[in-house]
Amino acid sequence: MSQRVLSGDSEYLKSGYAKAYQSTAGSQEAVDAAELERLHAALLRDGYVILERIVPEAQVEQISAELRSLLPAHCGRNDFEGTLTQRLYAVITKTLACNPLVEHPLVLGLLDRVLAPNYLLSQLQVINILPGEQAQPLHHDDAFYPVPRPRPHFGAATIIAMDDFTADNGATVVIPASHTWDGHAPTPDDCARSIPVIMPKGSMVLFLGTLWHGGGANQSAAPRRVLP
Repeated sequence: MSQRVLSGDSEYLKSGYAKAYQSTAGSQEAVDAAELERLHAALLRDGYVILERIVPEAQVEQISAELRSLLPAHCGRNDFEGTLTQRLYAVITKTLACNPLVEHPLVLGLLDRVLAPNYLLSQLQVINILPGEQAQPLHHDDAFYPVPRPRPHFGAATIIAMDDFTADNGATVVIPASHTWDGHAPTPDDCARSIPVIMPKGSMVLFLGTLWHGGGANQSAAPRRVLP
């Protein structure tokens, strides 16, 4: 019996992706090509890029009001999730308030350049870091892939600030250019080069799955909410 080989232009490879929530990609307003190119270059260089104030403040407040009522009373199960951090998982099954943020045209434009076609949304959650929370251990998001580094990233992530990100309230910490490293964990010298992602609410940081990062310590008197 002769064996057939799957063709690269097979309809299966073009359409065999999840359809639970249909994409509206391509129906949004076009993105300025020069701005997209600038952001893409910064993302490849540093492993992350900040998109300032891409969500209007009124929309941030509307979404925040919806999410506050859904946050669980309990906090994380371990020091990685945060013993003083509330997490709401599977948000897209609990409210539609965040749906406009999932397919922001600027974000999709960047993802189109750094991920293979038909990429999927793997999660949408809310993280509320309460006062007194310690810094999260540094990590990179695609560490669960057993493929030696250095290597290409297998995913990307976004963090949308629902409150201002400051150096005191637990702003996400990144090590610039650590997405290009080999398999070593951050050394003390590496950690000394880490910086907080300072940005106003309504802003987003987008980073590659190989970038070392972590939530910062919340030394302020107020919680710090994000949508990753």
